[in-house]
Amino acid sequence: MVGLLSLFWVTLFESFTPVVLISAPLVSALTLYITETLLLKQSLYDLYPMNVLWVVGYFLRLIPEIYRSAILLIPLIVTGKADPEIFDIETTLEKRWEIALLANTITLTPGTITVNVEGRHLQVLWMNPKAETEDGISESIKGKFERRLERSLWKSF
Repeated sequence: MVGLLSLFWVTLFESFTPVVLISAPLVSALTLYITETLLLKQSLYDLYPMNVLWVVGYFLRLIPEIYRSAILLIPLIVTGKADPEIFDIETTLEKRWEIALLANTITLTPGTITVNVEGRHLQVLWMNPKAETEDGISESIKGKFERRLERSLWKSF
C-alpha cells in the first residue's frame, strides 16, 4: 500500500527529484500509520482487503473505455445530436465500496454521469442512449465494469 500511495504522491508532484522520491514513501507510511491508528482503530487491510494487481488491471481496462467513449461522444456533441436522458439502473453489487467504485467509473466514462446513488439503485445521466430496452440500457451503462467488480479478487477475502 505504501508503494501505491508513493506512486500517487510522485504523480501529484509531477517530478522525479530526489526530494520527492525520498519524501513519497515517508509521507505514505506516515499517512497509513495515522489512518490505521487514529482514525480506523484497526488495520486498513482488515476493512478493505486489497489486491494491487487487480486495481491496476481495473484501471488499465478503464482508461481505453474512457477514450473509446470520448471518441464516440465528440461527434454527437459537435453535430448537436446528443440526447441526454436520466435512467434508473439497479446493480447486483452488494458492498458499498463496490457500488461507489461502479458509480465513479460510470461518471469517469464520457457521456455518463451518476447523479444519485440510493442503496443498489443508481440514477445516471446518459448523453446518447443507444439501447431501446431497460435491460439494454442498464447493460450498456454498467455491464462490463459491474462484471469486473463481481469477479474481483477481493471476493476471496
